[in-house]
Amino acid sequence: VWSGMIDRGVAILVPEQLKETVKLIYKEKAGRIIIIDFQHNNENYRLINIHCPNIEGERKDFVRGLNKWVTNKTNCLIVGDFNICLTKLDSTKNNTYKNDTSRTELNKLMERNNLIDFQFFSIQFNLYSANYIQIVSRRLNDA
Repeated sequence: VWSGMIDRGVAILVPEQLKETVKLIYKEKAGRIIIIDFQHNNENYRLINIHCPNIEGERKDFVRGLNKWVTNKTNCLIVGDFNICLTKLDSTKNNTYKNDTSRTELNKLMERNNLIDFQFFSIQFNLYSANYIQIVSRRLNDA
């Protein structure tokens, strides 16, 4: 029986037909980040699944640390739990928009690497939690 005490751990599930192209790039021991590279339709992709810390200073450092994995990656997708209200639209009763240095760091990461918050640009989406921000390369969104 699960005690409910496990508070993090990210995973990536891939289709059977992609398994030969998937390469594990990095997996943090604490379970906050996993990174894979894979190929689809003769294009190379990097997928980063994260669970950012709840504490602002730790979250800022964590987001800053993503730069080394994202820089110079054209088809890079970052998904997961950012624990940040990126915009006031992400606010909920329990998750308010306030001064947060990690948001500034995330915006810098997005700007430096030409990433966008995909949820506001997709035609169809269901928002199950305002805490989950999906970021993709502008190049992928233009397709």
